Amino acid sequence: MADQLVNGAGAGGPQLRRMNTAQVVDVSSGFLTAMLCAGSLSHVISIIPLGFGMYVAISNWNEKCDQYLQLWLVLNGVIQLILLVPAVISTCEAQKAAQDKELIAYVYRKKQAEEEGRAFEQNVDIEERLASKQTPGWASKIMKYSQWPTFIWLAIGILWESQSTDRTCLHLIRQWTNGIIIFQLAFPCFACCCMLCFGVGGLVGNLDMEQAQPLNAPL
Repeated sequence: MADQLVNGAGAGGPQLRRMNTAQVVDVSSGFLTAMLCAGSLSHVISIIPLGFGMYVAISNWNEKCDQYLQLWLVLNGVIQLILLVPAVISTCEAQKAAQDKELIAYVYRKKQAEEEGRAFEQNVDIEERLASKQTPGWASKIMKYSQWPTFIWLAIGILWESQSTDRTCLHLIRQWTNGIIIFQLAFPCFACCCMLCFGVGGLVGNLDMEQAQPLNAPL
């Protein structure tokens, strides 16, 4: 009996194997979808303090400052606001792929076959869809190639802020510049933690649903 269950033989064997695959697909999709939703939300939230920084810089544009901190705050906000569009689009594209359960199930079965050394019959249509998902779109390319320029601009802000003092630059401008720099350095870690928490929440929720589902439920 044990051999029948492991090898998928007998009346219950194939059903158990299909059910396990369906559970893996549902749980994986729920985990990725929840995590990417948190990613999209974090992109939008990150703009709020940068917008306040732009407002402070514009409101105090003519105040004294020996460094170009007002300019840095404004351009930094504009850059991040422009990048918000491709960031959200690329995340939504990834989220759409995470919700494609047919594609996830196909990849999972293909990987299982490779690990077990079994022959796997490829589906041409799904293979083409998989290739298109793996090809980065314009939004993903923009996010990739903008990483170094934004990092360099952040480094310039750190340099300018470190060379200014309260005697040579308005304290409010320096305070906001310092705050925005710290925020941009720390926010990726915060966003990753939020995405992980959302993902684990989606994972646990889907696991509970799968455990509550009868064994002979429709696939």
